Amino acid sequence: MQLFQLNEQRYLICLKKRYSWEHFKKLIKVSPGSYSEEFAKGLYSSVFYYSNNLGKEYRKFYQNEYENIYRFMFWRYGVSEEICAQLPSAASDFLAVFKAGWQMEDDDLLKDTFIAIFSELDK
Repeated sequence: MQLFQLNEQRYLICLKKRYSWEHFKKLIKVSPGSYSEEFAKGLYSSVFYYSNNLGKEYRKFYQNEYENIYRFMFWRYGVSEEICAQLPSAASDFLAVFKAGWQMEDDDLLKDTFIAIFSELDK
């Protein structure tokens, strides 16, 4: 898992694949109906539901316009060339730009929790 901050509230995440809610919920072991389940659902939704799935968007709409997904990300989403150079060469990974409804950069505990949860998915 790789996570990059693009601006104050927008992030780029790179995961090996898109994960189901059931897999995500099982991995982090939340109790049904609990606050932790609601919190986890918010994190999950931010990344997998409300995000822009860059691979899917590129293949569906922009593959003929841009020479590769990284040029697309640079021109369409302002992802710097430095960040693109750190991403895997295979665009089959799940790449998404999502907006955090919270100030992750101002909350180290939240950011560390987010990174720990999503890193665990890719093991």
